[in-house]
Amino acid sequence: GQLVKLTDHTITDSGRLEGQLAEIRATGQASEINELEEGSASLALPVQMPDGSAGAALCLTGPAERFNAISEHVEAARELSVRLSPLLF
Repeated sequence: GQLVKLTDHTITDSGRLEGQLAEIRATGQASEINELEEGSASLALPVQMPDGSAGAALCLTGPAERFNAISEHVEAARELSVRLSPLLF
């Protein structure tokens, strides 16, 4: 289906989206700045099920201008996502 443009920063090109998904798989984290809503930013990490697949996500969200501060906590968030896994699955 067609990708819906929510803001001027929303990815609507399927090739570009595929490239971003490949990067997410490689890094184990996803981020967005102003893609879903102007002025917001998010960083997400998988909470893995016992088989290694992603069963949930831990998402840090805040104002876009604070994205660098949010990103500084990626390792702490990654550790938390690992600790959450046995509690959820």
